[in-house]
Amino acid sequence: MQTTPSISGGMHALRLPAFFENLGHSNVILTAGGGSYGHQDGPKQGAMSYRLGEEAWKSWTAGTYGDVSLSDGVVEYAKTHEEIKAAFLTFQKDADHIYPGGKRNWVTQGNLQSRQQPVIG
Repeated sequence: MQTTPSISGGMHALRLPAFFENLGHSNVILTAGGGSYGHQDGPKQGAMSYRLGEEAWKSWTAGTYGDVSLSDGVVEYAKTHEEIKAAFLTFQKDADHIYPGGKRNWVTQGNLQSRQQPVIG
């Protein structure tokens, strides 16, 4: 008998890649709302950031960014995907903890700016 994991509670796009890596796949039921509704650009972009979190993990798994850590691969992916890039400002504590230096590099280069105050983080 096979089961499908369900994830929610405190989940957002920045946490997904490591979750999938630990699980070994991304076949899950995602019932998290805070990562969508708490996203600085709104719930639609928050929901899109979840999908991009999965795509970032898949890109890293496929070796798209060479021999780099998962964290570095996600940072590289996020540089060209706005919804997950904005998650670095929305969920600042996790961004600083999981991806040290990733958010700071974008902010200092002027490539990422907050559009509104983060509601979660």
